Amino acid sequence: MEALPFALDSGTLLAPEPRVLLDEGAVFGVAAGVPEYDPRAEPLVTVAWLEEPPGVTLEEVVDEDLARLLSDSMLLDHERVVVGEIDAVRTFAIHRGPDGLPTASEQWRLLAGGRRWTVTAMTALADQPVWGARLAEVAASLRVT
Repeated sequence: MEALPFALDSGTLLAPEPRVLLDEGAVFGVAAGVPEYDPRAEPLVTVAWLEEPPGVTLEEVVDEDLARLLSDSMLLDHERVVVGEIDAVRTFAIHRGPDGLPTASEQWRLLAGGRRWTVTAMTALADQPVWGARLAEVAASLRVT
């Protein structure tokens, strides 16, 4: 597999290799043998990155992303945090997922290495109390390489 521009500690929760690898992103699904979840919305962690010109601020990145996010989602929470020793902004939103299923999306946005990074943990809304903290630990392990 091609080397990823980041490291992520998937632990025993997620499969160690991405399910999908794109030019500017990777999708990780749950590991074999992980307890049940709503079969309509498997918990996922995605890591996406985009090149950014010098001088772009985290606030500009977050504002731009939230403008898109809020077109079909409801923002419930946001806060400044640190991910891998890098300042970030965490958001929590709900939206309509597969088959109209209410879906929870927790995202961490940061700037590092000339890129905008977004780590997303997504679950069925009903599964979020079980999966949310566990997926947040995986997201917090992100290290830009």
